[in-house]
Amino acid sequence: MNVGDIDRFARNFLFSLISFPDLNRPSNVPSEAQCCLSQNPVQPSKCNLLKELFMFILACGQPSPSPILAQDGAVMTIDGDGPDLLATAKIQVANLTDTEIKAAQNGKIKIALVNVRSRAGSFPIFLFKIGGMVLDAPVSLGLAAADERERLTHALLHAGGLTRNATWGLTIEIVERSTHTTQSIRMIAPSSRFWRAAADALLGSVDLSGQQQQEMLRRLYLKYPAPSQLLRRAVHVEEFR
Repeated sequence: MNVGDIDRFARNFLFSLISFPDLNRPSNVPSEAQCCLSQNPVQPSKCNLLKELFMFILACGQPSPSPILAQDGAVMTIDGDGPDLLATAKIQVANLTDTEIKAAQNGKIKIALVNVRSRAGSFPIFLFKIGGMVLDAPVSLGLAAADERERLTHALLHAGGLTRNATWGLTIEIVERSTHTTQSIRMIAPSSRFWRAAADALLGSVDLSGQQQQEMLRRLYLKYPAPSQLLRRAVHVEEFR
């Protein structure tokens, strides 16, 4: 089994765990599974297994396999696996402070969704507020390979079937960019409403070209040059502790 197979197996396994209503709840309920943190008091056995799995694949404090970004930022990666969406936010920041690392590990995390629209189509920007940091990650299907786009479209069309107790998970990895080491891994479960809004925007990006997306981003960033300012445009915001 290669690394990609292990990663896909792990994600599928994590999704099966997160489908249980007492393990992880969306929006403002402090019960997400976390790496390098205390266990969920409701389901300690599942949290133990989840923590061990995370540590097996990518231990906190160890080198991250993610490509090094040229500057601080976030990259949102998504993939479809049947009706399930596999989503990971990889956040790289240089010179993380102890306060920021603690916030990433067991503090408050806020996620938000900005829907960028034009006549050509739409795509979402995911925002992540951790401690004093706010980072943005635009996502579009337009540049994806045909088979990847087909998998994602198939999964996104199932967003309407998500419920409060069975939603898609989102893994957030925080990497110290200067040393390229993972400082935190958390898995949260955004609400079905959040994912339906994201799915709607993503499905509007299937036919977007790279040039069209860049032009839409250029216009948006002229009005909101900083990610923190983009929070004003968010159509959906959720908080996890």
